[in-house]
Amino acid sequence: MDESAPRRLLAATLGLTLAGCPQFLSDFGTGDAGADRNDGEADAQQRDAMQVSDAQRGDAAEGGRDASNAETTVADTSVADTRVTDSGATTDTTATDAGVTDSGAMPDTAPANGVVTLASAQNAPYGVAVDGSHVYWTDYLGGTIMSVPLGGGAPTTFASGQDLPFAIAVSSTSVCWAGGTVMCAALGGGMPTTLASGQLAKGIALDATNIYWTNDATTPGTVMQVPRGGGTATTLASGADPFGVAVDTTSVYWVNYTSGEVMKVPIGGGTPTTLASGQSEPIAIAVNSATVYWANYAAGASGTIMSVPVGGGTPTTLASGQTGPNSIAVDGTSVYWANPDDGTVKSVPVDGGSVVPLASGQPAPWDVAVNSTSIYWTNQDNGIADGGTLMGLTPK
Repeated sequence: MDESAPRRLLAATLGLTLAGCPQFLSDFGTGDAGADRNDGEADAQQRDAMQVSDAQRGDAAEGGRDASNAETTVADTSVADTRVTDSGATTDTTATDAGVTDSGAMPDTAPANGVVTLASAQNAPYGVAVDGSHVYWTDYLGGTIMSVPLGGGAPTTFASGQDLPFAIAVSSTSVCWAGGTVMCAALGGGMPTTLASGQLAKGIALDATNIYWTNDATTPGTVMQVPRGGGTATTLASGADPFGVAVDTTSVYWVNYTSGEVMKVPIGGGTPTTLASGQSEPIAIAVNSATVYWANYAAGASGTIMSVPVGGGTPTTLASGQTGPNSIAVDGTSVYWANPDDGTVKSVPVDGGSVVPLASGQPAPWDVAVNSTSIYWTNQDNGIADGGTLMGLTPK
């Protein structure tokens, strides 16, 4: 299992060398994200900037500056489907007011297949989340949080000057995101508040009381919690290489990419439980009232979409032969994911069945989010300056 694989695709896609120097990669294709790379180089370029060192943060910032709780269910992302809530903490005086800047990008006309471009000219969009009126996403290298109405319109800058924002979640009152810092801002606008700083966050999830996130395996990896009203951050678990995170009414769930486990721990803390082991590079996770779902990135066309009961049991393969799935969302009927290596977005029934292609020919589709009618995803820029897009499909 290649420990650096999940960090190479983002490095290549965002135009970063492994030393942290921004550059645009002219050989990175714009249609099928894997068509112009041979299998060996695909693994060699996959997923390397899911962690950026402090030096890389400086380079990137200068060069470009990522229901049971009666809350809206969203896609996170590192992962994409966790229940969420609002939060509050010390005001971040370096951030701009939320929800005021017009990006000037208008959505394209929807083609016959229903796929529509809601925003273009984005600088490395990564995480995406949706509520009843807007879609929100992180612009990783641009250091911004963006939003656009569900029905289309001019995207707006919700917050700017952020530290490599990566994952995002939304509730009925707030938008929260995580990267170098863990931040929240009220849906109606205002100054974002800082919940934690000095982080290397790769996933975020919220419930009615707390915010949860994962830090990549540098310090080593940690699963963290902080009260929604601010306060001292608590380490719920440490070690391994946690990426995606999700939460239900009793437990926090996450995946350890390098060591191949699916884990959970009580919200109040305690001993972590292994729900599945021996997985092939699990990268993203989602949960509903009965089942945990995750995406195994794997290598080549060996990726899988998996499930296991929340109480444990034998894992089930819902979809196999996927090319690098690295995001996941779930609703009452289906599980959804994106395959950046072949430019596809797909779904499968929650209890198994035929895989349904939803979109193809996408330039490195990254994170996914769903509501009752639609699916939304971010497309990376494939080395093209400001070439990222936010896409939607209705019906899903």
